[in-house]
Amino acid sequence: MSDDRHDRVAFEAHLAHTKVVVDRALGELLETELAFVGGIRADLAHAIGSVKALALRGGKRFRAGLSAAAYLGYGGKDWAGCVPALVALELLQVYLLIHDDWMDGDEIRRGGKSVPAMMREGYGAKQADAWSILAGDYACALAQKALAGAEPSNMAAAVACFGDMQRDVVLGQMLDVAPLEALGARPATSPADLSPIETVYRLKTGAYTVRGPLALGAILAGASSERVSLLARFADAVGVAFQLTDDLLSSFGRKDDTGKPAYGDLREGKLTWLFLKAMDDARVREAMPGTFGVRDASDEKLAALARAIEGSGAKAASIARAQELSAEARAALPSLELPVQTAQLLSGAIVALTERAS
Repeated sequence: MSDDRHDRVAFEAHLAHTKVVVDRALGELLETELAFVGGIRADLAHAIGSVKALALRGGKRFRAGLSAAAYLGYGGKDWAGCVPALVALELLQVYLLIHDDWMDGDEIRRGGKSVPAMMREGYGAKQADAWSILAGDYACALAQKALAGAEPSNMAAAVACFGDMQRDVVLGQMLDVAPLEALGARPATSPADLSPIETVYRLKTGAYTVRGPLALGAILAGASSERVSLLARFADAVGVAFQLTDDLLSSFGRKDDTGKPAYGDLREGKLTWLFLKAMDDARVREAMPGTFGVRDASDEKLAALARAIEGSGAKAASIARAQELSAEARAALPSLELPVQTAQLLSGAIVALTERAS
């Protein structure tokens, strides 16, 4: 356990440095963009300013930190060679967050107004949807532009990796918004088969949170395709564990910690691993009417549903599954044959991504 804590401290120190480097480059890029669009028409500045506000408001830079660790661990000489890719990863996340908040109708993101909420303020309710989509598209375009500044010798493979990342997230989102039947049959007499939802998590979350960033950093450093492929077992396990933790925070976390309204997943009626594990319990089914998927449900009713989910054993099962996946990731680390310092950072990342309060 002491080694885990030591590794986490090392990763968080790496993350803090990453944040300083990335925030500076990200801020410079977005300032340039604001000046550019302001010269076209003044009202465009509100949309791009909202993208900038979200990009620089909080954000732990997990993805950039993982990518930088892989870049340096697989032979990258210095930070200059990977910073453009780190900025691209953060802009890709901004694009995905904007579209996710638009699809889910979320008002709060990173402790402040979501971009769709800001679009309503700036352009009115009638045009807010279009502006939200376009703001996300703009962030996506900037991500491609930023990536173009990375190591040119490995650019083709890096662009392919970035495209795979985005494709997988979109596929995961498609599965996420599909009806329950798309997750597979769930016989009433047996426990739910939760492997389909873990497939969603590997695509929607793991692809751009862990697997893609690690692969991108390794590719830019010149790692062989075989070495990049070896990262997948480690990355997929951490990515799913990360989302399981996120589910717990979205159902049981406090707004002050998460930056999002309490009971968010329950209000939205999200079919998470946690909820699918719990929904066969009679206490959960009894607490669902007028609560699950009801945005204006009272905190009292939502708290009662959360207690029922916990009482069903689903919360403990979710924690146990995240711990199992973390152990799988840790077991995969030696096969990566990384320098000691990089292995330590990835070990610390397992803890930081799966044992967090926000």
